[in-house]
Amino acid sequence: SILYEISARVRETLEPVKMLSTALSLCMELLELEFGAVYVKKGSHLELVDARSASEPFGECLHIVELRDYPLRQSLYAGKALITEDCASIFDSDTISESGRISSLAVIPIHYYGKLHGVMYLGRSLDALEFDTAFLCSLGELLGSIMHVSELYTSLKDSYEQLKSADELRAGFLDVINHELRTPLTTIYGYLSLLVERTQQLSDETAMRYAEGIVRGTERLMSLVERVAHAKKIEREECVLHLQDVDVYALVESAIAQHGQHAAKKSMTVELSGEHVMWEVDTDKLRIVLD
Repeated sequence: SILYEISARVRETLEPVKMLSTALSLCMELLELEFGAVYVKKGSHLELVDARSASEPFGECLHIVELRDYPLRQSLYAGKALITEDCASIFDSDTISESGRISSLAVIPIHYYGKLHGVMYLGRSLDALEFDTAFLCSLGELLGSIMHVSELYTSLKDSYEQLKSADELRAGFLDVINHELRTPLTTIYGYLSLLVERTQQLSDETAMRYAEGIVRGTERLMSLVERVAHAKKIEREECVLHLQDVDVYALVESAIAQHGQHAAKKSMTVELSGEHVMWEVDTDKLRIVLD
């Protein structure tokens, strides 16, 4: 009945730290204990999550327990719970050994399918603990299974956030591409319409100007298609850099000149200052960034 009640309460949250704190409070309340602490495994050590006690010394015990030299290391990794009256040897802490307020202590590995997630300590100040170790092992397995679910939840939550961010970037990219494609297509369509409608009235000079506009629009369209291809290669980690020494100032100057007419329509001016400097860069990809 105690295991059932603990299971029902701690499953209300999937946050590991909150779950362990709730489990510690319930265990101390239901088992009528005065001392308790719960640690979570982080790499090669145990890190304190929560500690409760009627006296301060146990609450101020070690915040970090190194597993390499821990006397009960083998029992913890094997998922074996135990009760001991020699608390000082477990923690190797002067604070605990001098307090003399803990008669016996239950050491419960939070263990699930061969993996150690943490450790719970439950103590009594006057009387010795008389719990069956099978019960304590079951408690450790219960908390271990919930920790396992909590870790899966956290992992899935992180993956969801990454996918959500990727989807937002993809949507933004498509919006930009849609906008960018519309401009050269409008230019090409406009000049072609004029050529079709006014073929007989156009002078050679005007027709040539329209044809040049169509070529410029087509080149911009092809450039955009190339950028999409570059983006796909980057996404697949297939992008190859073609580095060469380039005057970066001249490259920036060229990019500004290309967009000068569009900027003027928006009543914008772009000023460039600096020095000519040679860098080893991939010209095409840097031009994409500048554009």
